[in-house]
Amino acid sequence: MGLKSTYLFLGVFLLFGWQAQAQISCTYTLELYDSFGDGWNGSVLTVSIDGNATDYTLFNDANDSFNSFPIVVTEGQEVSLSYSPGTFEGEVTYFLYDSDGNLTFSDGPNPTVGTDIFTFTSVCPSCPSVLSNSVSVDDIRAYYADVSWIPTDPDGVYLLEFGLPGFMNGDGTVIEADGGSGRLQPLEENTMYEFYLSVACSNGDTSQIIGPFAFTTRFANDVGIVMLDSPVTGCGLGISEELSVTLFNFGGLPQSLIPFNYSVNGIPGGVNQPIDGFFTGVLGTDSLFTIPFDMNYDFSEFGDYEIMVWTELDDDSVISNDTFTVTITNIPVISELPYFENYESGNGGWTVGEASVNGTWAYGMPAGAMISEAASGEFAWVTNLEGSYNNSELAYLQSPCFDFSNLPADPRISFSLFFDSESCCDEAWLEVSTDAGASWTKVGTSGTGSNWYNDTFNNWWDGTGGFTGWVTAQNDLTGTAGSSDVIVRFVFSSDGSVVREGVGVDDILIAPILAADLAADSGNDTSEAVCGDPANSVVINVKNDGYEAQNGFSVGYAVNGGDAVTETVPGDFSIEPGEIMPYTFTTTFASTEPGDYTVAVWTDLTGDGLALNDTTYFTFTVAPTIAAYPYYQDFESGNGGWTVDAASTNSSWAFGEPAGAVITAAASGMNA
Repeated sequence: MGLKSTYLFLGVFLLFGWQAQAQISCTYTLELYDSFGDGWNGSVLTVSIDGNATDYTLFNDANDSFNSFPIVVTEGQEVSLSYSPGTFEGEVTYFLYDSDGNLTFSDGPNPTVGTDIFTFTSVCPSCPSVLSNSVSVDDIRAYYADVSWIPTDPDGVYLLEFGLPGFMNGDGTVIEADGGSGRLQPLEENTMYEFYLSVACSNGDTSQIIGPFAFTTRFANDVGIVMLDSPVTGCGLGISEELSVTLFNFGGLPQSLIPFNYSVNGIPGGVNQPIDGFFTGVLGTDSLFTIPFDMNYDFSEFGDYEIMVWTELDDDSVISNDTFTVTITNIPVISELPYFENYESGNGGWTVGEASVNGTWAYGMPAGAMISEAASGEFAWVTNLEGSYNNSELAYLQSPCFDFSNLPADPRISFSLFFDSESCCDEAWLEVSTDAGASWTKVGTSGTGSNWYNDTFNNWWDGTGGFTGWVTAQNDLTGTAGSSDVIVRFVFSSDGSVVREGVGVDDILIAPILAADLAADSGNDTSEAVCGDPANSVVINVKNDGYEAQNGFSVGYAVNGGDAVTETVPGDFSIEPGEIMPYTFTTTFASTEPGDYTVAVWTDLTGDGLALNDTTYFTFTVAPTIAAYPYYQDFESGNGGWTVDAASTNSSWAFGEPAGAVITAAASGMNA
């Protein structure tokens, strides 16, 4: 039997059984302890009163190390204890006290196991006190307060004495009550009071006085707004949106004729009171009422709106809770494809999802040790632009809204992705919604698309993501064609320990799947000579993003913005839909000068329907050759040609000014 059932049984017993028997009852106290603090691990103590059994235990929750339970008995009842063991019995102890606080029985650690291990006949004082933890102040108003308790003598008279804090017994106001409840009145608003409780039993005895119990009355007049119900952040808000608010009565008196008002971005809404913004009903204490303004507002311009709503009740005693402030966003709706966003002109209407917990998604210029720059240009979205993500993070990066109602087939999404997380436990994935965010579906599975989910079991990215640096990830937005309320979002999740830099997102492209669409998926050079190569070769990995096979096209490259090299692929170089094929240029270039090289590679297909994915870039570094000795490098003028080897895994090597807990400074100068 659960605790709720136990208290229900006690309540029924008190209300009906005692009235019939008119016997004195009292409350024993059972205390359960677990020394380790993880609950009783399956151990159960059973208390039987005249054969009616109730089980008690500690669960691994907020009360995992201690809990106290009232055991209500009537004079002369037979009580027995039985114990069933779980695991870790050395952690378990319990104590049973009578109504006067005297120890009746205790056991543990390693309590005795068995049935009826201890039995006794209950004894109650001739006039027992009410159990202190059964006393509650149930309803506090401005000028009265209702109090309740579990009665010990059904025929007794209960004495409530109240006054200001610190009053002496005998100096307060006394209220007599029958049964288990009474009302303290008259009281003053916003005033602290104390009260004591005793019982004059039907046998002529008087119980001990318990208390004091404290409470504070409410202000009589106190209302406010606790919610802006509409509008909410959404796609394509209109020129005439309804504003709806929820009023709440914090005070102790019912209220009516409540003016309420609003402003948007600090500009008053121009509410014409009392025709508009005026509540004429009755709002009871602790009551809510949702009501709209008659006049609507134009939220059609995309962006953020700070909305303040407030009440203007005369004689309101607490002004601080009158106002509710919230920022909503009108998210752009995009209906024309292809859609491309490289974030160089702003955040692109991408936002951090409201459901994010402990999130680090940020728009700006990446400056971490790993994610040190955007994939293109200067700006991107990153989990912490300058360092690591948070422990216990669950964060969403959410797109604008897309209208695909006119698309006959599902479009495809591609984006630049950088990934660096704890491989076991921190992960990211992409989701799509076709109902403006009401529900979400994971996009793709491992093995589909390009660079998509390196974790084949869980279908998400973790660790390095299966690649190094910025790559292009791509997959179809299955099931979105014909939908007018499409949103995509990146989800990042971390556990409670070990953090890295996380996720970088840039260069979002959403486009229809076309017949002719070749993409430059990636590129690289072929030289293994880290100190330079006079005849270095370029490789372009060409992907067919269209639904027709392609051949007879051209490819090109340029080094550090220099002259373009263009070649036509051989006639037998044919690429099927979804296939990636490498092509090595026959024209080489010299990479003998030390320094960084940026190489652009591109495809050139006649009739290609999408130019945005034709070009990509890769970089490499040629280390300087040292010919004069002795060699000395203090890194004060730069990294000195020292680089992190491409074969590194989850590398944390970084050039700069040390600022760790142990390595706090360079050996000399500033850099190391």
